Amino acid sequence: MKDLDIYGLDGRQLKLFLCVFDTVSVSRAADQLGITQSTASHGLERLRKALGDPLFVKSGRGIAPTDTAKELAPRVRAVLIGLEGLRTSATYDPAQDTGAFRIATNVTEILPKLIEIKARICKAAPHVTIHFHDMGSRVNAGELLSAGAADLVIAVSLPSYPSLLLAERLYSDRSVCYYCPKQRGPVESVEDFVEAKHAALDFGASIKSSVGQELERQGIIRRIRMTAPNSHTLAELMRDSDYVATMPLRLHKTVFKDFSYSTPPMALPPITHDMLWHVRNDNAARNSWLREVVRSTR
Repeated sequence: MKDLDIYGLDGRQLKLFLCVFDTVSVSRAADQLGITQSTASHGLERLRKALGDPLFVKSGRGIAPTDTAKELAPRVRAVLIGLEGLRTSATYDPAQDTGAFRIATNVTEILPKLIEIKARICKAAPHVTIHFHDMGSRVNAGELLSAGAADLVIAVSLPSYPSLLLAERLYSDRSVCYYCPKQRGPVESVEDFVEAKHAALDFGASIKSSVGQELERQGIIRRIRMTAPNSHTLAELMRDSDYVATMPLRLHKTVFKDFSYSTPPMALPPITHDMLWHVRNDNAARNSWLREVVRSTR
């Protein structure tokens, strides 16, 4: 990549590269972009020559990105998002959009809201592709937005955010203690809570959950005996067991619908979710439209 001809690249080529990277298929990328497969192949070949790397190589019956392509993808995504930011509010027409929206969140925690968001996007922008990504820990928001891997993040609120991120409060919920009524009764006292076998989410980050922080502040120690990376898995692993999980009430409509729940025997703060976006997209017409769609589901 010593002789990279930066000025020989254009936005269409970068969009082609990213579409092939995301779909891992030249034919699917061509379909999404509304071009022929030969046009896509020709454009990809021009990119290979300009970047001095094959970018994608055969792998079984398909293709796989090279290490260079993996390194370039988040940077190219950020460049394209920056170009989107040049649009004015008068130029964006969702009905004509054939691109993709990427929303990073912990999907099962706010699934009913995501269903509503999906329906509203599809009604106004029927030709777009919508990607909902599990983001893991909420501390990943900055990296995802800065790299352009997400247009928006919806995550449990943090006390503060990096200066390049903008945030808006979206949803609020209360915590309840879920349990399998076949195996145990409700949590009725602090002592019962302390003695219970707890199950909790673990996204692999060092930051404690808002519930964990509040329990620590009150000097209450819970025995976490099982963890899982998402609420769907957690609920399945708790089924027909005597575990207790302190989770948002809204989950009773989805993954915890077969469980009973009780009010925690101590005061816990509400669980709030924020919508986050990168400052470079604050005035971008496309991102502004997407934020308004999400905002309308409050």
